[in-house]
Amino acid sequence: MFIYIIICLFFLILFGQSSFDKIINKNENISWLKQHFNNSIIKNHVSLAFFTLTFLEFVTTILFLINILIVLPLETLSFSLKNTLGIFCLNDPLFAFYMSLVTFICLFFGQRVAKDYDGAKTITIYFTLNLLAVIYVIEYL
Repeated sequence: MFIYIIICLFFLILFGQSSFDKIINKNENISWLKQHFNNSIIKNHVSLAFFTLTFLEFVTTILFLINILIVLPLETLSFSLKNTLGIFCLNDPLFAFYMSLVTFICLFFGQRVAKDYDGAKTITIYFTLNLLAVIYVIEYL
């Protein structure tokens, strides 16, 4: 269970920092993204893409937080609260990992459209790590 919590914590930090940075520095991020996608097919939809991605990252963060809270043996979290939290994950510990895969696909698409191939390589590393985490959860939980 320790490894599962560490994996969830990794993704919680990854998506949490990214989504909160987007929320706190919204104008700077949108400005940078408009320049980044200036010569792409989504240049007129940067704001929509930004808000969609921020939403996906924030939801993914919450799902990983719920996953951690469900498996932690906290006396302060009642059984009924853990069951309620479980409903948000559709009673499937993989749901957060599936959401993160969708989020990575969106990020990867954006990097490829912007022709930022180094950025796309970085997303590929995270995506691969996410797939390995899914295999671990399927095999060992």
